Amino acid sequence: MGTLFWTQRHYTGPSPRRNPAMAFDPVQKRTVLLGGEGAQGPNMIASAMADTWERDGSYWTQTADIGPPSAGRYEMAWDPSTERVLLFGGAAFQGGDGDLARCDTWAWDGQAWTQLLDKGMRFRTGFAMATDTLRGRVVLFGGATLDEAGQLLALADTWEWSGGEWTQQEDVGPSPRSGHAMSFDAVRNVCVLNGGVLITGEPQPDTWEWDGARWTRRSEVGPAGRIGASMVFTGQYTLLFGGQDRTSKPPVIRGETWSWDGRHWTQRQDIGPKRESHGMAFDATRERTIVFGGQSEAGVHGDTWELKDHAR
Repeated sequence: MGTLFWTQRHYTGPSPRRNPAMAFDPVQKRTVLLGGEGAQGPNMIASAMADTWERDGSYWTQTADIGPPSAGRYEMAWDPSTERVLLFGGAAFQGGDGDLARCDTWAWDGQAWTQLLDKGMRFRTGFAMATDTLRGRVVLFGGATLDEAGQLLALADTWEWSGGEWTQQEDVGPSPRSGHAMSFDAVRNVCVLNGGVLITGEPQPDTWEWDGARWTRRSEVGPAGRIGASMVFTGQYTLLFGGQDRTSKPPVIRGETWSWDGRHWTQRQDIGPKRESHGMAFDATRERTIVFGGQSEAGVHGDTWELKDHAR
């Protein structure tokens, strides 16, 4: 494996935010970013956003301000069946009204957003999505929702998007959790899931893989149990970055970079930017992992970082 270096690129572009949605569009050859939550104001309410940005490898350009409602905690993934970026969910914090979570599905074609569904599964936040390029589907797992009594409930359901609808799949696998990370390994043809927390806040350090039919636990060791980390597949291995380490007392935001080869986690870098709830995508055209924004102990950020494997 090569040496990984984080490089800070620029501060210009989207305003500082946490929990934006990010995905790479291989047709337009651009990284797409939507929404997020800005810094908290005097009333301790974070402002939700609805702006859409694209990055061509050098610069961010705002491409739309009309589309999905203002929110953070959406998730996006490339939909190979329609060659559009698919978005699901989101939530806007409204102070006394609580989290207004959504369950609508949208698509971005490089020009405009189109709403595809306004329902399809239970609303949720803290879930994860990944693109199964072998089967041409988008996979979604878990998250947190509210039960009929208004109590927080963690989910352990698996859904797939194909043919214009969400279909529930296997319901046996990882424990109910939220805040986990997931990506698709296109060499081994499995979705890789790591981390997250139970509804009690207990961190889950285990790693699971989904082959399109069943979940298999692969490891119980690796990156310390964390939330708000992100994962991408680089074409050679799965890469995990950042997150809030919930095994530390008190919790600590990490700047570590790890890789997964299907059997073992390896820490590749420990001096990257310390971030959680950031946006991350792999620019396959330029072979760079792109990170935008997120939060550290210093506050909410609006900078862009790149990670390159110098063995390539």
